Amino acid sequence: MQAAAVYKRSTMPIFKAHGLAQSSMSDCVSETISAIRTVRSYGGEKRQMSAFGNQIFAYKASGIQLGTYKSINESVTRVKAVSCVHQQPVILGSFLSIIFLIFCSLSVALLGV
Repeated sequence: MQAAAVYKRSTMPIFKAHGLAQSSMSDCVSETISAIRTVRSYGGEKRQMSAFGNQIFAYKASGIQLGTYKSINESVTRVKAVSCVHQQPVILGSFLSIIFLIFCSLSVALLGV
């Protein structure tokens, strides 16, 4: 239970940042589409494309950070589940399996699968 509270406390700002990045992208697109004649007549396409591109990079960075936290949490949860099933603590010999689980979870998170 304590681990869940720590996970929630540590990831809440990241979830918020990810949501804000997504909403700013949506706002940029809706503003551009709603005022497309103004943007077009004043030659603001490049500026709007640049602004949207920066927002995409911010969204990608927050998504990678969020995926990293989620994969680490998933790895720890799986290791705890394995140790509970076998009713013994995880010993040093299974350290490589823990590293493998973290690597696989990170790979899945970063690929977005």
